Amino acid sequence: MRKFETPYMADWFAISLRWITLVGLVVSLGLGQKLEIILSWPLGLLIVWNLVMTMLASSNVRMTYHRRISFFMDLVLSGAFFLVQGGLQGPALWTGLLPILTSAIYFEFLGALLAAGLFSILVISMSLYETGNSSLAIIVSISMILLSLLFGFLGKRMIIRIRQNRSQFLDSEEKKRAVQTERMRAIYELTSELSSTLSYKRVLDSALDMSAAVLNPDPEQLVSDPLVGMVMLFSGGKLHIGSARRLTSADMRVTFDAAEGLLKRALDEGEPMLLNDIGYDPELGRVVVLRTCTSGYCFPLRSGLNVYGALLFAHPNPDYFNSERSNLLDIIGRQSVTAIQNARLYQDLVEEKERMVEVHEEARKKLARDLHDGPTQSVAAIAMRLNITRRMMSKDVQAAGEEIIKLEELAHRTTKEIRHMLFTLRPLILESRVLPQRFNPWPTRCWKLFPKK
Repeated sequence: MRKFETPYMADWFAISLRWITLVGLVVSLGLGQKLEIILSWPLGLLIVWNLVMTMLASSNVRMTYHRRISFFMDLVLSGAFFLVQGGLQGPALWTGLLPILTSAIYFEFLGALLAAGLFSILVISMSLYETGNSSLAIIVSISMILLSLLFGFLGKRMIIRIRQNRSQFLDSEEKKRAVQTERMRAIYELTSELSSTLSYKRVLDSALDMSAAVLNPDPEQLVSDPLVGMVMLFSGGKLHIGSARRLTSADMRVTFDAAEGLLKRALDEGEPMLLNDIGYDPELGRVVVLRTCTSGYCFPLRSGLNVYGALLFAHPNPDYFNSERSNLLDIIGRQSVTAIQNARLYQDLVEEKERMVEVHEEARKKLARDLHDGPTQSVAAIAMRLNITRRMMSKDVQAAGEEIIKLEELAHRTTKEIRHMLFTLRPLILESRVLPQRFNPWPTRCWKLFPKK
């Protein structure tokens, strides 16, 4: 036996026709008051056999040589029921329809003719055994052959239709799997793209491009789809459009206060919002392109208490944002929040680095000015006055001594100025934390556990 993913409709048709035939046999025997248990054991076997086939079909399981076995069992049990019920003289004269119907479904024309031929042989054999029934046997045989032609034609048409439907079903399933695969690939590319970049512009553009690709995996539909998308970020207390698709240059300059409508509800509640008639929104209606759209989906770009902005999509189709597309946009929105948060942190780090460089450059220039205006001038004055003192040593020793005392005071003042400059440049943390712990082998927090000896 072999299990399949999808059911075989031919099996269900054969089972249904078998049940109809069995019910007809039971009703005809019951109305003729000839339904005897002893003579109806082949009918019971047919019922049991059809129950087994129903269970197999329900489980999408087929036997090896499934069609041949079904045809053989129906032919043998129908023939046995025909013989037990009295043959041509009994009430089960039309029992031969069962194998004809089954073979017409499974083997079309040839199968129906084969079943009619075999059953005709059985009927003619019974007529030879029972004298006086040859004309009836010929009529029954011809009728069965004609019915086999009719049922064979109908079976062929039905099988062709079933195969077409099955092919369409398999094609649709294959297309669905291809769409899901393409969407998963787009989500993977989006995640990789957002994780590998720290640029605001690339993050916003990637979020919009990949969102459109996920919603429309078919490239032909992607080009013609009137999907509108935009990413809005807060700047100066207002929402500015950072990146967009299918917006005009005038729409790109529109700003939003997020004080009413869809934006306010989405940002206040921190949950995605779906809105119909988005063109009539009090704030979003200012965007000309959105006036042609019917449905809109807004995902707030929020992480904790930090609100970065919103991701908005709109479409003219009112049923465009179904549950599947909404779930995909939620995934993209969460990835975008993380990427925007990383880009914001990176930008803050770059700005802080630039600010520190500017501060260091300003400190260097200030130090150069202070050294030029203070200690440099004092050192130059000391050198000049030392030259004068050296000359005074040979003429007036007392005056030279007084000059040396003044030079000493000037040197002390210069030293204080230099120390003051160095103190202003030295970080206070070095004075308060690093240096004491550097020379202290036993930190204060460990003294209670490991007292010094």
